[in-house]
Amino acid sequence: MSIDIKVPLRDSLGLVGVQPDKVSFTDPLFSEVTFVFLANWYYTVESKDTVIKNVVGTENFVDEEALKEFERFNREVLEKDKTIQKSFSHSLEELSASELFKLGNKINRLSVRKAKGQCTCPDCSGTQKMNCPNCSGFGLIICPSCQGRDGGCARCKKSGYIECPTCRGNKKILCQKCKGKGSIYVERQVYLETHCAPLIKIEFEKAEDSFNVPPPSVVDFYCYQKILDSLEFRLSDADTQEDYHFLMTYKCDSSMGYLKFCLAGFNKIFEYWATASGVPLVIPSVLDYVYSSMRADLIDTSIGRSLVSADAKIFVLNNLKKDHIFNNLLRSYEYDFDLVTKRVKNQAVETDAYTSKVFSMKAKLESIVASRKEELTKVLSNKLLRVTQHFMSESFAKDCCMALVEFFANLKYRRKFVTMCWNFGTLFVWGLTLLLTSFIGSSGMMFICMIISLVASSLISYFGSKNLRIFEIMLSLKCFKNITKFIDLNYDIMRSLIMMAGVIIIEFVVSNLQ
Repeated sequence: MSIDIKVPLRDSLGLVGVQPDKVSFTDPLFSEVTFVFLANWYYTVESKDTVIKNVVGTENFVDEEALKEFERFNREVLEKDKTIQKSFSHSLEELSASELFKLGNKINRLSVRKAKGQCTCPDCSGTQKMNCPNCSGFGLIICPSCQGRDGGCARCKKSGYIECPTCRGNKKILCQKCKGKGSIYVERQVYLETHCAPLIKIEFEKAEDSFNVPPPSVVDFYCYQKILDSLEFRLSDADTQEDYHFLMTYKCDSSMGYLKFCLAGFNKIFEYWATASGVPLVIPSVLDYVYSSMRADLIDTSIGRSLVSADAKIFVLNNLKKDHIFNNLLRSYEYDFDLVTKRVKNQAVETDAYTSKVFSMKAKLESIVASRKEELTKVLSNKLLRVTQHFMSESFAKDCCMALVEFFANLKYRRKFVTMCWNFGTLFVWGLTLLLTSFIGSSGMMFICMIISLVASSLISYFGSKNLRIFEIMLSLKCFKNITKFIDLNYDIMRSLIMMAGVIIIEFVVSNLQ
């Protein structure tokens, strides 16, 4: 029995911030169809090493050559022996379509063979030291103040990069896996791993129905589990292919609903398909249009014309603060940032003569930063897709998250105007201090001048560099523990201390001369 598929769609849109009165629907159309679920199972021989941290006695551990021989022998055995695959394949026939799909999404290891031994550390190759994960063994990182732009800055001496603070330019650090020993104790496993390639297809009972209810080009993978849980699939066929793949076919006779809808304020008609019970088959990318302006603002402030505009960045931060979806994303941003940074694997720095000549050091460092940004973008985009219940397309979510990563990376970008503000502000306060101390000498003048320098520093940081204002907004977000990790407030603090130190020196010199 079919239900009104408008209701679950309207409820789902409401969960991602689309108000019901902003949506207009057409009348749904239904057609009798057969849902076909295909599960293609195949098998590969894999191996895995697990580091043993607490070693008690080494009598049961073999050497590295014995470990290699153990892996080679068992790989050959598992590749030739097909009885394990057949036994597992036949056991799958007892599962329902929903249980089969859940099993296919898990890591299934068959006939696991284990051996313990000592081997050369794979991270340092026995050298006891590894490339610094922060600079990937270059000893330098991109200057966070100028991001390598505009011919560099005073901090990087116009080079675009500075010494790596982790390895202090030594390029190497103590290997974190073997703790500087050069070798590790591992438990090596060789096993048969199962893989499943699922697919849901739709077949019309009457060919002419496809003219009234157009079929979706593809059923969204995100919807598979709900479809398999809501419909009663029956096993139709199970057959071993020539390449030892095991193909299972499930079928279910049901009906499919189809409608069109649009959102107020957007010149776009969306298509929607669902089962008779209201489970979606395809999730339209509605939020691509709702968040198009926010994506444009993020891109503009991260790599566009507004890159150097502090006001534009403040505007974007306020918008992110107001939006509940991106606000939730920001709450985990610092955690994800730290997690990706710690997860960066040691990569060997191998450059031939051609690479060394063609690519500058700055270009190499930029490529390292870009790869880390890409990894962080992937983590954030997956979270964004889950929060939006896939009403946002994968490519759009990736664009938004990449722009967000670039946005926070460029918050430390220091404009030349900022340096000018601090230079003029510092000279003004020092001149005023000299004037007041020379003509109005009193015991409390130093305290007054210190107050003036403190107020001047706050005004320059709030209205000049605007780092203090950005700090205030990020503090109100309550999403970041260490805000100075993302903004250039430390520079303002340093310049403030220089200003106040100058005031003290002027007071001391003038008082001694008098």
